[in-house]
Amino acid sequence: MNRVILSGPVDSDPEIRTTTTNNKTVGSFRIDTGKGWFTITAWEDLAKDMPPKGTYVLVDGRLSTRSYDKDGTKVYVTEVVASTIEVVGAVAAEAPDDDLGF
Repeated sequence: MNRVILSGPVDSDPEIRTTTTNNKTVGSFRIDTGKGWFTITAWEDLAKDMPPKGTYVLVDGRLSTRSYDKDGTKVYVTEVVASTIEVVGAVAAEAPDDDLGF
C-alpha cells in the first residue's frame, strides 16, 4: 500500500491549471512539514477548492514519481497526489521584531 499522511502550513499560493490533453483541472502547492518540503497535487473537484497560503492542512494521499523531458534533459518529479485535504487551522502570524534595546 502506498499511503502518505502529511501536515503542515501551505507555503506557496496554489497553482490551478487545466490539462491540454483531456481538459482536467489540476492544482498544486507546497507544504513545510518541518522535516522537508513536499509538493501536493490534487485533481478535479479537490483542485478547485485549494487552501490558500498560510493555511495549516492535513493531507492524505499517495506518493507518485514521474518524469518528463525539458530542453533535452530528463526531469524527475516526486509529489504527493492528494485524496483528501483537510484545513485544520491558520498559521499564526509571526510576532513583530520589537527591538527596544533591552
